[in-house]
Amino acid sequence: MLDRTEGYTFLIELPTLLSPVVWLTVLAQATGETLNRLRFWRNLPTPRTYRPQGAYRLPFQGFWLVANGGPDPETSHSWGILGQRYAYDFVIKDSQGKTYRTHGRRPEDYYAFGAPLLAPADGVVVRVQNRHRDCPWPGFLDPFAWSILGNYVLIRHGEREYSLLAHLKRGSVRVKPGQWVRAGAARAPA
Repeated sequence: MLDRTEGYTFLIELPTLLSPVVWLTVLAQATGETLNRLRFWRNLPTPRTYRPQGAYRLPFQGFWLVANGGPDPETSHSWGILGQRYAYDFVIKDSQGKTYRTHGRRPEDYYAFGAPLLAPADGVVVRVQNRHRDCPWPGFLDPFAWSILGNYVLIRHGEREYSLLAHLKRGSVRVKPGQWVRAGAARAPA
């Protein structure tokens, strides 16, 4: 028997598991994963072997914490998925160690929600999404989402070198495709 919290979680996750968008995303990610593994075979870039084409910085000011992510299999966001191997989830915590005000049930409760983001390196904005609704249930994948990225900014820094900032607040992105951005320049609240 499920307790009240488990029942609530199950009811929110069930539509997500049945969502065609989620299944299409899984299929697209599996296809990309296969193509990348065939392309690189045994020569996958690692933090030791890869030399970035530019200088990178964290995409924010102030003190944030890594909630999930790292440069090796033990700390990585999703080491087994090449497209997410070096992904990071950053949060802001208060003096009590909480990442949110009040009860944490709405996106607006979280300190990082709407905080300004900065370009991590010089580059050209390739793609932007700014109209995706904010998921009303923090911590869950929105079953009505049409992209797991939500709102995002994709920047090309060099040949085959990109950064992606995803899960941004709706209507917050301030750059456009084709725009040149400098490292440290503000571009969108989270």
